[in-house]
Amino acid sequence: MRLSAFAALAVVGFIQTGCDRAAKPASEPAKPAETAAAPLIAPGPATGPAVVVPSGKFDAISNTAMGVTGDLRAEGGVFTFAQGQTYSLEGAGAAKAGDSYAVTKASLGSLINVPGTADLKVLRVTKEDPAKARNGGFCGADPTTFIVSYEGGDSSGASAMVLIAFKGPNPPSATSPEADLCGTFMYAPSTGQGATK
Repeated sequence: MRLSAFAALAVVGFIQTGCDRAAKPASEPAKPAETAAAPLIAPGPATGPAVVVPSGKFDAISNTAMGVTGDLRAEGGVFTFAQGQTYSLEGAGAAKAGDSYAVTKASLGSLINVPGTADLKVLRVTKEDPAKARNGGFCGADPTTFIVSYEGGDSSGASAMVLIAFKGPNPPSATSPEADLCGTFMYAPSTGQGATK
């Protein structure tokens, strides 16, 4: 009799335990918290006028421009160079020539010999195709990530467009490594052409 009562209690206990398990869903293993990937390129300013990518036809006039890119055709947010490189660009922000571009606190204007009050455009490179250019892109084998452009008079007062190329994940700033600077490239408007601001 005792054995039968014990067996009956065991059956009841099993049924209750089984019901409890059915009533409570099994907890799923905890999923690792998803972390948002840090943006490769810092976003541009949230306010202020939109930065328009320059357009027009320009002749290479500095040694770096003649040697690395050749003449420039800028149209529809794309820079196309005589040596075959193309750059798709979008406005990333505005700067002054007096702004620092590296931890050394050197100014952007010191690179291109313009006053610190001159207006500059910061352009983000969204696509770079160096094609078969002998020197590759603005930054050689490294991807070019930002171009700072200046449109206005050069040191002699003649109309010019100067491009300053940078590599690295962030726009040039006072905290950027100086090694992010790739070079400066100067162009003059082709006859009857000019930059649009």
